[in-house]
Amino acid sequence: MLDIHVVCHLWDLHDEGVEDVLDRLQGELGVTGVAVPVVCPATAVLRGHHGVSPRLFHTEGGAFFPSHEAYYQATRYRPAPASWLKSRDPLGRVVEGCRRRGLAFRAVVHAAEGGRLAARHPEAAAKSVFGDPWPNRICLLNPDVQALIIGMSRDLYDTYGPEAIELRDFHGGRPDSVAYTLDPACDVGTTGRALLAVCFCESCRQLGHTPRPPVDVAGAARAVEDRLMQILETGEVSATPLHELAEDDPPLAAYLAARRAALSGFLDRLSAEVGCDLILHEDDAAPPPDPEAPPLLPPDATPGVAAQAFRVPADVPIADLDLALATARARTTPPRRTEVVVPICPQPSSPSGERAALVRALIRAAEQGVGGVQLDCYGVIPSARMAIVKQAVRFARRTSGGEPV
Repeated sequence: MLDIHVVCHLWDLHDEGVEDVLDRLQGELGVTGVAVPVVCPATAVLRGHHGVSPRLFHTEGGAFFPSHEAYYQATRYRPAPASWLKSRDPLGRVVEGCRRRGLAFRAVVHAAEGGRLAARHPEAAAKSVFGDPWPNRICLLNPDVQALIIGMSRDLYDTYGPEAIELRDFHGGRPDSVAYTLDPACDVGTTGRALLAVCFCESCRQLGHTPRPPVDVAGAARAVEDRLMQILETGEVSATPLHELAEDDPPLAAYLAARRAALSGFLDRLSAEVGCDLILHEDDAAPPPDPEAPPLLPPDATPGVAAQAFRVPADVPIADLDLALATARARTTPPRRTEVVVPICPQPSSPSGERAALVRALIRAAEQGVGGVQLDCYGVIPSARMAIVKQAVRFARRTSGGEPV
């Protein structure tokens, strides 16, 4: 049967009433569980539900749960509590409400881009090849950062007992991680953004001191800096994937491979330390990536990662939707299951009047053997679309062999 979770932010659950929201999700929409972001980046949300206040909700991000000191003895860092949280623990009430109703509960942790750590601890920030720290991103190869994320995950599991912990932004640098940080006028292209995203912080540069395999970090840095300066000096941008650039540059290829291996090793440690499944969020499933691009997870790595999740647009032509779903399944490393994240509301650029897009997307996901769907997110569902969401959930679960809702 297809599992269907709805992403629910704590501020929506708190402001609209935990019990009321959970009743609506289970009784009206018929979903099987909720995924609650608990370590979040800064965000601003314009909320449309009746009676919510403030209408424009803004948070600087941070940890949306009270932490326990015993879990953070191995790191210099501590979770940065979200200012909105104050002394409250709405997460505890959400967990209890889910248990009473038989709803699955997942905790969502934004790893590289959550928690306000880069601003509070610049030494933990990811750095460009020029040595400039990114204000919104920490480096997952930093030992203190790794110990912090392991501590937060253990704290969450032991305190709240989630069915799974979802890891978002678990990466060593993606083009989209710098896209919204740069001024839109600074167009360096997809290749330029990918080069800028490669971290050369002190922890990453230590890869050059590992005995096997040898890594020429200085040579990799020269390659990245030279290509970036060429873009900046000529204004000529491209969309050449980073791994293709590395094919003709052995130091860069070795450096990227060493960082992937180190990140995969961290994921192994994390899965061994936490008592629940991990769900690893990848980037978008469409457009399809180059099949030669190396995966983060080798087939025999990290048995604790139960699923890989890919964002799939619902409001696209059927051929593109099918291609995105097929790509998501093809990029999932067996024996893990595939999950897809589907936006509840159409994007501004989508065709108008596509009311059946969500229904169609969930049915196609069920037909193609996708193991789970996440609807993103509860707080932006217009009242007029509640019936559409209910219909999509009911038809998808029926298609996958579950009981009609």
